[in-house]
Amino acid sequence: AALSNQQIVVGSSMGGWMMLLLAQERSCRVGGLVGIGSAPDFTVQLEKHIQSNATLATQMTENGFADIPTEYDQEGTYRIYRDLLEEAKSHLLLHNANGEQIQRNIDIAKDVPVRLIHGLQDEDIPWQSSLDLSKQLTCQDVELMLIKNGNHRLSSTQHLDRMVGVLDDILRCVHTLESS
Repeated sequence: AALSNQQIVVGSSMGGWMMLLLAQERSCRVGGLVGIGSAPDFTVQLEKHIQSNATLATQMTENGFADIPTEYDQEGTYRIYRDLLEEAKSHLLLHNANGEQIQRNIDIAKDVPVRLIHGLQDEDIPWQSSLDLSKQLTCQDVELMLIKNGNHRLSSTQHLDRMVGVLDDILRCVHTLESS
């Protein structure tokens, strides 16, 4: 949604990570952020998973990719390339390049409202990652909403209605900031 020259940026899963990187890079254009099951640094856990599974590790070594089992694709897997894992190391927010979790300020303009929504039943990205993220954001207006019966997709009508409410809240916040 365009507000004067500012944008409300919404990101789900990996898109939540991209949303944060965008907000750091183009802070003057960002009016608000909504992260849904945000997965900053998800590649750290993914790489550990690949390395701990002999079949996936061999596939990655021999082919430069690993086919990760998933319930979200009709074919039953999604392909992760070594290049993605390597490139991701230069964009980590909550971990260092060795995959160790670190405390670091994630600089987002202080007046940008941020809403993080995460399902407590998310088996792909633990809800604690959104809690960690909320603590490390430097902006002042950060809210974390945990959905008790929500999974990673948060795609039920009830969850989608809740997200519309969150977007309405962000729009009100941005309008108030623009008016003052």
